[in-house]
Parts: sequence; structure tokens; C-alpha cells
Amino acid sequence: MRKIFVISVFPFVLFSAGAFSEIGNAYYRGLGIPSWLEEAPEWFKTLWSSVAHAGIYYKWNYFGSPYSWEHQIAVYASGVKVTMTPLSQDAWTAPPFYGFRDAILTSRQRTLIDSLARTQLYVPYSLIFYKNPGAYFRCDGFVEWLYEQVGIDLVSDFGPWTIYPLLQMNSSQFVEGQAVPPLIDILSPIEGDTVSGVIKIIVYAFDYTFGSGMFGVKAFLDHLPPPIMYEEEKSPGYIGKDIHTTLVPDTFIIYFNTKKFVDGEHILYIRGYDLAGNYTDKNIIIYIQNESPCIHSHYPEHGQTNVPVNTKIRITFTKPMDVVSTEGAISISSDFPKIFEWSSDLRTVTIKPQDTLKDLKYETQYIVTINGTARYMCTL
Repeated sequence: MRKIFVISVFPFVLFSAGAFSEIGNAYYRGLGIPSWLEEAPEWFKTLWSSVAHAGIYYKWNYFGSPYSWEHQIAVYASGVKVTMTPLSQDAWTAPPFYGFRDAILTSRQRTLIDSLARTQLYVPYSLIFYKNPGAYFRCDGFVEWLYEQVGIDLVSDFGPWTIYPLLQMNSSQFVEGQAVPPLIDILSPIEGDTVSGVIKIIVYAFDYTFGSGMFGVKAFLDHLPPPIMYEEEKSPGYIGKDIHTTLVPDTFIIYFNTKKFVDGEHILYIRGYDLAGNYTDKNIIIYIQNESPCIHSHYPEHGQTNVPVNTKIRITFTKPMDVVSTEGAISISSDFPKIFEWSSDLRTVTIKPQDTLKDLKYETQYIVTINGTARYMCTL
């Protein structure tokens, strides 16, 4: 018997995506009506409702769903100091959320805003001294200062009463904060590949010029779990991840031991995350074949001579074979138009020329090659 590993020869004469926001974006909330104002006059409630609050979206904390505000982090000047909390905690009693605002920042600007915001943690709040780094901040002054550090002047402010959150929110420098999920492409393996042993999954992942920057990619087989960072790694199809450990920019590599999974057809899923938790899923079909089929017998025999010119080539395998991949894996030197006929159990294929009198030539050696893409039928 001959095993079909890479080549077997015998001679004679085969997208989804999700987006939340981008790091460094500003966000704006109303203040709602706290319980202690419920008995206040309506005019005062109306005035209070016009007051707003500003903050900076910092990033996803990677522990839970990127759509959960419990796992999205904000940095802002509260009524006491500059602080960092889950976005869900930056609220009074059910305030309205006005949305994110984006100034079309580059990933470098976004990173700088987040880094500078972190340096101002615990700086005291002040209503009057609204924009004094290292000393005092008000919520809108904090956002204004951060954007000024990357060359963007949201409001032409020259004092504490010339700026307020709703004015800043409507700055001409802003557009509606629309997050863009990263671009994902699976470079290797490719659609329809047959794989075995330990392989490299090579992924190109790019978060565009104005994105938050890539966090990393993960691979799954047959089962794509919900996007919850650490929970998804417990899913039965989890293969592995690369949190940007490669030296090539935008290229990620995950090692995949195919022997941990059964042979046959599978769906390989790749999920790429950026630093804000925006993600893209992509998948391809691959075939795992670690147990190679064998050739049980064949006619003509190896090196056989005096073969009739109208002969039929017959190959019998030890397993039922996949017709499409096996026919595609068979090549014959001095090729000719041929017809494939299969036995009912898919173990034997017969190859005959279309014209039995003209296609095969006397005193000519023919070599039949079956390469490693020939797959056997596998019941999962």
C-alpha cells in the first residue's frame, strides 16, 4: 500500500462585524433630574436639564462584551476630580446620553489623548479653573485640553463662561462618532485548503488610519462564540490568539494543531479586535486530513509494459474518497481528455480516455500522479 501524503506516483508505458466607538472620542451626557430636584419648580428643572457633561472614551477593558458599558472605560472630570470608571458609572439618575463625537483622529492622536488623560487622573475639579493641567479641571475643559494637545481646537474659549459641554458637543470639528470595525483577511490557509499537523494561521488585520489600533486576533473552529474576551476562549472550538506579538505590522500568526480535531470539512473563523472592542469576523472552509488515505491497488502496475492502447486506469483506495478533490488531485503526464467513473462505495476510480483509439499512444510512458489534496470521505 502507498500512503497519499504529499504526492503518490506510479508510472506505466486534485463576513460580520461589530462596532462600539473609537478610543479618544468625546462623549456627552445630560444630567437628568436627581431625586432631590423632583420638587423644584419646572423652570429650574428645565434649566437643569440643559446642563450637560463631557468625557473621553478610554477603551474596552477586555473582560466582557464590548457592547456592555460595564466593560467600556471612560476618563472624565467628575464633580470631585478627574477619574476613570466604567462608562456605565459616569451618570446621575438616568441621564440622557447624547452620543459620541469624533474629530476623525488618527490612531496616533487617539493613543496620545488616552495617554494624556491618564496622566491627569485625580486632578481636582473646579468650576472656575476649568482648564489647568495638573491643577484643576472641569469636564468640558478637560476634553478641550486633551484635544488641543493633538492640534484640534474644539471651542475658541478664553474663560470659564465661554465654553460649556453642549457648545463643545456641536463643534464644527466633530462628526457623529461612527466606529469602524477592522479589516480582516486570512492569508493562510486559504479557502478549500487541506491541512494536517501543526500549521500557521496567518492573518492580515488593519484598523485603518483613523481607527483605534489593533488589539489582536483569535481563531475558532466550527463554533463562533459571542464576543466576550475571556469567555470565548473557553468555547469548544477555540484554537488560539495572537495579541500582536509578530514583528510584521498588521500581520498576526496563530499556531493551529489540527490533530486536536477530527478529520473532515471544517469552518475556520477569525475574529479581529481593535483596542476599542470593535471587531470583525471572517471565515473560510478548510479540510483537516491527518489520517491519509492509502492506495490499495492500481492498474496498470508500477512499471508495467505492453499495456493495450485502449486501457482503462483503475485506482482502488482504502477509504471512500471525496470525488471532487480526488479527481482534481489526479494528473497524468502527456495528458489527454479523460472520463472518471466511480464505484458505488467511492473506493475505486476508473479513468478512461474519451477516444480509446487516439488519446493514448503506443511506446509512450505515462506517469499518474495523485497529490496531497485528495481527501477521503469523513463522517463528523
